[in-house]
Formats: sequence, structure tokens, C-alpha cells
Amino acid sequence: MNDFSENSPTGNVIDPMSAAMLAAKNGKDRPTADQYAANGQLVPESLRMLHDIITAATAYESEADKIDPGAVKDILDAGRITPEEVDNDDCDEVPILYAGSKESPMMTLQNFSVIIGVPGTRKTFGCLLLVAEYLSACTRPRSNYFISADAELGRVLWIDTEQGRGRARRIKRRMRRILDSDAALLEVFDLREIDPPKRLMACALAIEQYHPSLVVIDGIADLCNDPNHIVEGAIIQQFVMKFSSHYNCHILTVIHANLNDVMSGGKVLRPRGHAGSNLYRKTETAMVFNADGEITKVSFEKARGKRPEDFCFKVNDQGLPEVVGAPQQDDGPSMRQQIRYDAIANYCRKFPNGCRYADLIKEVKRAFDKSDRTAKENIKQTMEAGLIVKRDNGLYYATDGEVT
Repeated sequence: MNDFSENSPTGNVIDPMSAAMLAAKNGKDRPTADQYAANGQLVPESLRMLHDIITAATAYESEADKIDPGAVKDILDAGRITPEEVDNDDCDEVPILYAGSKESPMMTLQNFSVIIGVPGTRKTFGCLLLVAEYLSACTRPRSNYFISADAELGRVLWIDTEQGRGRARRIKRRMRRILDSDAALLEVFDLREIDPPKRLMACALAIEQYHPSLVVIDGIADLCNDPNHIVEGAIIQQFVMKFSSHYNCHILTVIHANLNDVMSGGKVLRPRGHAGSNLYRKTETAMVFNADGEITKVSFEKARGKRPEDFCFKVNDQGLPEVVGAPQQDDGPSMRQQIRYDAIANYCRKFPNGCRYADLIKEVKRAFDKSDRTAKENIKQTMEAGLIVKRDNGLYYATDGEVT
């Protein structure tokens, strides 16, 4: 394959991501797609798609002034769900892995999912477990929790952005041991030392070249220079949405949690930055990892279909992940519920003179991405737990002291 970073006629290295992101920040003109085909070389489809994504994200305001009714009509016609599609089962989402039961698909083709967790919660081991279940058709490790789908088994790409080459090699070695085979369908890439724009281009090109069914990006935020940059966050979101759909694969992303949520006092695990927030809003499945000693608890915070039951896993004596069942149940609230109750009580503590019901609903919806109905139910449950109280004046108060 030709090197797509060949020198252009002006003597500058062709780097569409870097050029476009720099242009977005500095307000300079962006290079055109034709400039990327310097010296008569053809730019791969995946990189042209990236160029279109970047151009759209960085030129939104200027493009809004260039209304083309014909182009808008073409977009609308292409997006319309026709009666023929409704009657065609082949157009339905295709699961590649179920969790708990076949009523709970956790990964489907043309979609993406998100794993969220603080450092040390064994996110990489969790990915290893999910990939092993997929590649073995849920026969290794034998957990009786995951259920294989009927989709044809495909290649898996694992892209690591932060651990280094030595640990990336361990991923393939561990997979060989789990599967008791050479794990030929798993391709692992170490992109730790590459700068973010080129990481994104490399991911795009790998998806085009290998045609995987499942892609793991362990460190999705490392595909941009600044996860809190609005434009770069939009680019990452559009990248996973467009590439998962266009190349008919599922993209499993891993992102660090942001512990600075003021409302929760650092207890609510939300993905970091604009990039993480954008991915969370659009994801098919969101899993939150919490470590409790040697056990990692996996909570499904979001699912498009029926939400799967939470599960736990550990790293066994052989250094391999294995499911150890569901989180222990008791008469009290679950971990997820307790986090929400604590957050709601913490918000009320900020208002010693009382918090209005409408304001409390609004804050619960903002913090947890919930509907009006669910927010009201969470507030009711927090009252039943004895953490907040509604007084005669109609306002809500925390039942104890200061903000935690």
C-alpha cells in the first residue's frame, strides 16, 4: 500500500487530522480532500471518510450558510425508512453477544458500547473477557452468563493506546491461553507512542483493511488531543458512529471516569470530557466498572433494549478473567441505586433553606440522563431511604449535615 503520509507538492507532510484540528483551533483554512492525494497517490476510503467527518465538525457554522436544497433532499431521502425495509428482517440489528438472556443483546453490529471506570478497575481484563466469550462462541471461559449469537464469527481488532508494547503482547498471550488456540482472529495494535491525530487515522485504516466484526479501542480519549475540546469530542463521536455502521462492526470503547462531579462529591462515574459525554449519549450499551477488592462489579448503566443483569468477574490464579456471578443482593439498595440516593441527598444539602421539587427533578435528569418519570421515582426512593424529607412548605431537605 502507498504511504498516505507522502510529502505534498508544498513540502508539508500530509496529515489531515492534525491539519484539520489545528485549523479548527486557529481559525485557518482547512486543506481540501484533493490535497491529500498528492503525487498522484490514492487516499484510502477510510481516511477520506475521516476528512469528511473533520470538515463537517470544524466547518459547521460556515456550512450552515451554504444551503443546498437538493443536497438536503438527498440526505432526507436516504434516511427515510421505506416500507420494504420495515418488512425485511435482514435490516434488523444483528447481535454478536448476549448478556444473561437472549432478551438482552449487549453488542450488535453497526453500534458501539462504552466501558467506564477509574484506573485499577480491571477494564482491560473486562475487555479480554468479552472478546474471549465472542471468539469462543461463549465456550471459554465457561461462565453460563454470556450467550453466543447466531452471527458469523469475524475478526477482532484490539487497539491499545496507553499500556505500551509489552502489555499489548500480553493481551494476545492471555487470549491464546483462554481459547487454547493461536487466537488467529485477534489482531492487537500498540499505538501508545503515536500522536492522537495519527492514532485516529491508524484506527480508521485498520478497520478498512481488516474488516473486523468487533473492534476494541482501549483508551478512546487518546484519539484526540483534548477530550474536553468540543470539536474533537464531536469528531470522536462521529467516527465511531459512522465507521461502525459503514464497516458493519461493533466498536467497544474504554474511557476513564470523571470523578469531579460536584453534585455527587465524586461518586457518580461519568465518562471524561466532551468526548466521553458524547459517546455516553449515543452508545448502545454503557458498562461501569467498580473494583471491590479482588472482584470487579460490572453495572449496566444504559442499554437500548432490555437492560442486562449486572455481573462480577475476577482475575484467577492463572492471570485470566472469569465471571464469578452476580453482585451479592441484600435487602438494601443496589450499588447503582445507592450512588443515586447519595447524590440526590448531597444536592439537597446545598440548600439549607430547602430545595424546590422542580429544581431537584432537573438536577437528577442532568446528572443521570434520566426521564422526568424516572427522576421522580429516584427522588421518591431517596425519601423512602430516609436521606431526604419533604416538609410542610413543599421544599426538600437532606436529613443530615453538610455536603459530602
